[in-house]
Amino acid sequence: LIEQNKKQEDSVVTEDIYYKVTIDYKNGSSPEEIIVKSGELVYPEVFSYSGHYFLGWFVDEKKLTSAIPITKDTYIYAKWSIKESVTIEKDYYEYYESYDGAVIVSSKLEEKEVIEIPSHLNNLKVVGMENGAFSAYYHNNSTITKEIIIPDSVKYIGSSVFNYYLVLEKVTFPKELEELMCNAFSYCSNIKTINIGRGATNFKVVNNCLIDKRTNTLIKGCNNSIIPDGIKTIEKYAFAHIEDIKELVIPESVSQIKASAFSHCTGLEKVVLPENLLTIDESLFYDCINLKEVYIGKNVSSIKELAFMNCSTLEKIVVSADNPCYVTLNYCLVEKETMK
Repeated sequence: LIEQNKKQEDSVVTEDIYYKVTIDYKNGSSPEEIIVKSGELVYPEVFSYSGHYFLGWFVDEKKLTSAIPITKDTYIYAKWSIKESVTIEKDYYEYYESYDGAVIVSSKLEEKEVIEIPSHLNNLKVVGMENGAFSAYYHNNSTITKEIIIPDSVKYIGSSVFNYYLVLEKVTFPKELEELMCNAFSYCSNIKTINIGRGATNFKVVNNCLIDKRTNTLIKGCNNSIIPDGIKTIEKYAFAHIEDIKELVIPESVSQIKASAFSHCTGLEKVVLPENLLTIDESLFYDCINLKEVYIGKNVSSIKELAFMNCSTLEKIVVSADNPCYVTLNYCLVEKETMK
């Protein structure tokens, strides 16, 4: 009898559990209901809403940053803000109103050497700039603007906000800055001076490097930067497309350099990596076409894909004699375990 009961227990098949997900686009259309298996990941597609800016998907007032596993009946809803626009002395700005001020979405600026972004739009304090808001990709400021001044009220600067300012030399960051996306100044290869508003809380500028004081992370460098001692991390794209740096001696305090941090540094010839560095990240020196010499410290245990891709003039790789994972043989970097 005991054996029979055991067989019956073993034969029990657990039924799949399903939940209802309600997706409310909040754009005048009817909410959509879908049935998904427990644990399935859900992140709705983004739909348009004429005259509005999409703020994100939310569940219980919490913004979703990626797909979420469904473990109960769930209501996912969109948030939108009405787009507004204003013209100030021939400069056109499109923005939406957030809870604490105006966030600039796009702009059309008169050609000028110095761009000074207004601190207010229609009596609203400017607090943010969304992705690509001041991109020079489609207008002539790409080869005209030499200085950008951002008002102290700005807290957030998104991706590619100031990309393709090819002759940009000087940037002044706001003292209220809380978050700067790592590629906000992509393809700005001529920057020489970085400043920040006096009394800044979260960031500081040392040796022409913008540093997040909260994490000791170097966020943005330029042609005249000297990486200060005490930095723990160098952020993605921190020096990408900076063309005049010839030699890099990175302080021993640095233990992490994120992907593409020095990619497209076409003037770079020599790099001394710190002993505390653990990983040479993906595309770290991608397209550094004049890089000739690299020193790799004793603690590097991983070299990611494309780390030295298109470094066509690389002549000398020196690996610490104490490194247990890598060695140089016949001018080649070799992994000891696989001898590849």
